[in-house]
Order: sequence, then structure tokens, then C-alpha cells
Amino acid sequence: MHRLLDSDHYGEKIVGMQIFLEGIAVGLFQRFQKESPDPLLRDLIGLVLRDESRHAAFGVIYLADRFKSVSAAERRRIEDFVSNLWRLFHHATGSPFGPINEFLQSTFDDIAHRLELIGLELRP
Repeated sequence: MHRLLDSDHYGEKIVGMQIFLEGIAVGLFQRFQKESPDPLLRDLIGLVLRDESRHAAFGVIYLADRFKSVSAAERRRIEDFVSNLWRLFHHATGSPFGPINEFLQSTFDDIAHRLELIGLELRP
């Protein structure tokens, strides 16, 4: 979070917020919805999920268009930032007891997919 908040570059902030944080929010809400024993709570979380998914989709649409016209240096800067965030997130959520759990793996897969959609190369 500190790396993201300390950034002074619009591309880094937008990718960090729209791709990483929204991706994690969607993953968390999906897990809450799946594991909740309360049908009303599952329905409410479904509405939140729809809203979060919309936020993430807007980010993908905007960023895919925006990154078509960036310079090679700017693209490299953002890809370096993205790769650094990726490593930090994996490190922060890694387990010394085995492979990453299913929830985290699907969340990371979704983030990687969104990065691909906006045309950024992930170098883990």
C-alpha cells in the first residue's frame, strides 16, 4: 500500500488502484459470498460484487485505451511498477507451509488477466 500511495505517477496509481486493489476487492467479496451461511448476506454481497466488478471493468477499458499511446519509457516504468507490486503481493500473501491457496491463486490469475487486457507485460 505504501508503494502505491507514495507513487507520483498517474499510470502507477491507476493500475495499482483499478487493477490490483479492485482485483483484490473482487476476490475478497467472492470469497465472502461463497462462504457466507446467510442467504441475505450472500445476496447483498452479490450486489457489492457487481459494483466492484464494474469499477474494475471501467479501469480495464480506460487503461487499455490509454496505454495504446504511451511512450516505450512510460510503458516500461509502469510495467516495472506492476511487476514490483506483483512480487510484493505474492510475498505478503505467501505461505511458508505450501502453495498459495485457491482463493489467492484465482485472485492473482484475475489480476494477471486484467493486466494482459490492458496490454501490460507482467514480469514476476
